[in-house]
Amino acid sequence: KRVRRPVTRERNALAHSRQHTVMDETAVTIRDSRDVGPDAVAFDIETPAGFDAAPGQFVKLILAVDGEEVSRFYTLSSPRVGETFEITVGIDPEGDVSPKLRDLTAGDEVRISGPYGNAYYEGESDVCLIAGGPGVGPAVGIAERVLEDGGDAAVVYRDDAPIHEPRLAALADEGAFVEVLA
Repeated sequence: KRVRRPVTRERNALAHSRQHTVMDETAVTIRDSRDVGPDAVAFDIETPAGFDAAPGQFVKLILAVDGEEVSRFYTLSSPRVGETFEITVGIDPEGDVSPKLRDLTAGDEVRISGPYGNAYYEGESDVCLIAGGPGVGPAVGIAERVLEDGGDAAVVYRDDAPIHEPRLAALADEGAFVEVLA
């Protein structure tokens, strides 16, 4: 059973004062890739030295596609940045970039910069997250972190073919409100 810790002014002040330095473009290695549902892949990416991000922030991912450098932005879907962090990518079979991302495997190298974004988890004790499609990845990561920190989380998710279902079920088992709309 989860024990809820009160959020103190000190804890919130510390979270709000946290500064995230944007890291210049850096080569990183894909540590793992896995299907997380229909047309969706999660990547565990090695964390470069000096990189720190909060759940809800995003990175710029750069890779070569047909001899050209292309970039896309992806929000972290892991609750913390440790040795690795996770992003979730929706795969559009007709897209220019996402089919190339689907082909990435452990050991492949990409480049990232970031983190970016100023709307992210800052230690709030209660959160309500509304997501659709691959946006559930970041919602799940934020909700997991809130529960780890002793708070309460609600996730409302709409998708005809839900992804990250085991993580959503685990959140519900841990006391979060989870509603999946089809």
